[in-house]
Amino acid sequence: MFVENVGNLICPSQFDLGETFKLAVVSTSEGDDKPGKYSMLFREARAVLLNKIGLIPYTNFNFDSFSSDLKKINAQIPLFEISCTRGDGLDGWFKWIEDQILVYPDLA
Repeated sequence: MFVENVGNLICPSQFDLGETFKLAVVSTSEGDDKPGKYSMLFREARAVLLNKIGLIPYTNFNFDSFSSDLKKINAQIPLFEISCTRGDGLDGWFKWIEDQILVYPDLA
């Protein structure tokens, strides 16, 4: 089961809802400042999904800045660059989720 919190990225990191782990899902259209702005979420997240990567050429999103800030906060976190509309990067994300089921059998 996924528990989604839309809007404010601070709330999902401050409250324990009994989840096995947290994921950070952000889109390029929201800006590259999210790791620095919401560091608690990115510190606690098990993985980051960066959606709408196809829009990068049409925005002021700086991938290098985003990635650098993310690694300063959580050097080991996997970053999945995805486009849900085009399907880019989804295979890697799906494989990661399958691997988590092996690590956390209660997820199945």
